[in-house]
Amino acid sequence: MDETDDSAFYSQPRFVTHIDEGAISRLREYYRWTFWAGGQDHEGMGEKGENRGVQKSEGNVGSGKKSVKIRILDLCASWVSHFPTCMEKAAIATARRIQAKTGNEEVMNVEQDVEARELEVLGLGMNKAELDANPILTHRIIQDLNTHPHITVPSSLPSSSTSKLNHTTCVVSIDYLTSPLTILSSLHSLTAPGGSIHLVLSNRCFPTKVAGEWLRLSEKERVELVG
Repeated sequence: MDETDDSAFYSQPRFVTHIDEGAISRLREYYRWTFWAGGQDHEGMGEKGENRGVQKSEGNVGSGKKSVKIRILDLCASWVSHFPTCMEKAAIATARRIQAKTGNEEVMNVEQDVEARELEVLGLGMNKAELDANPILTHRIIQDLNTHPHITVPSSLPSSSTSKLNHTTCVVSIDYLTSPLTILSSLHSLTAPGGSIHLVLSNRCFPTKVAGEWLRLSEKERVELVG
């Protein structure tokens, strides 16, 4: 096992995908239905009408509708989050609106979300170049979770981003975390009622950096461990 500091290992950006196209396609569809299509069909509710932690705002977006704000944390984020196109467009539009509010005149004329939904995506990762290359991130946080396993939202971010999270995603990264229970527990206080955490697993990994126990488990045992 590679016991060197993770910051050295992740200092070099890797603009590659760590799962194949088939898995990416299925993940995008899962996200579309879980985070977006259910909200579209039931105004922020799930398939059977259950609350999905979606927040409604009195603020107007586009045609004057009440906006539905969805806030997602991409944990162990990289240059791509594998969100479907509909979510990518909403996140990029939201990012531009936030930039416009801070006085960036170049983005004042932004396309409004026709579904009156705002999607803020906070990306927490270790490589600045990778985070900067991810266009859907409205806010970027650099943190080594193996050194600092407690997740907090920096006070330097705009006030809206310090609101509760609706969902957290962690794609093929939970197996690299040395204190996963501490990390996930710290998300509890940051998550809105009805919110959720989604851990995506793969049979691929960097064997020298993954947690040692992971390599001794079968794929079924890995799912059982995380689940």
